[in-house]
Amino acid sequence: MLTPGHVVDGRYEILGPLGAGGMGQIYKARRVTLGDEVALKVLLSPEADREARERFLRESRASAQLRHPHIVSILDFDMDADGRPFLVMELLSGPSLRDEIDLGGALGPARAAEVLRVVASAVQLAHDHGITHRDLKPANIVAHRYGSGDRVYKVIDFGLASVATAPDVTRLTLPFTFLGTIAYSPPEQLAGEAVSPASDQYSLAVVAYEMLTGKRPFEAPEPMALAQQVMTGTTSPPSSVRPGLPALLDAAFGARDPQV
Repeated sequence: MLTPGHVVDGRYEILGPLGAGGMGQIYKARRVTLGDEVALKVLLSPEADREARERFLRESRASAQLRHPHIVSILDFDMDADGRPFLVMELLSGPSLRDEIDLGGALGPARAAEVLRVVASAVQLAHDHGITHRDLKPANIVAHRYGSGDRVYKVIDFGLASVATAPDVTRLTLPFTFLGTIAYSPPEQLAGEAVSPASDQYSLAVVAYEMLTGKRPFEAPEPMALAQQVMTGTTSPPSSVRPGLPALLDAAFGARDPQV
């Protein structure tokens, strides 16, 4: 854990922790030379195994390829004096979509559709580059307000990204090893099978369902029970969870009332 005042690589002064993402701890930092603030993600341990290091480097490379107004920008990647890889990103003002749903509940259909539109556009660019995110969820969709007053959502954390186009990419997950967040993961990912752009589409559908209803399509108190529901369960129509939603949304999600 880095503490405020610590300077990484002689260039980035730690201001405080922001949270944790896939593979690393995230800090708010100041660029010593320029004076602006950035987000700095550091691999959790300098003794991390080869797989963790390669996955962290892969996140950096994958994200750096993706120039899109709704994907967080990558500014730098290097190793500190203790051998810890670190990634520097633009600092987003927040909140995350997770925070918004937790505080305000479900979004209106028009607003949910706008969020989904820009996120889908960002994810499509990743797919065009042969990159599957693998961990799309409300916590990885973060708002940012510019000085001009414009407010946008950006996709963050490609730490679990699957890169399909690189011929020399190392397979970093053993068969049947699961990475990601259960509630938003498609059945094939939970089963340890290969992911594809359709896997991200499934995750976005779960995010859309939660934006519209305030609840996820599958809920269970234990991880194994939740995974079983995702693998075999039936979703309730959004209009039955949040009365007043247009009935056409039920067909869009392919949901049917399990009592019918």
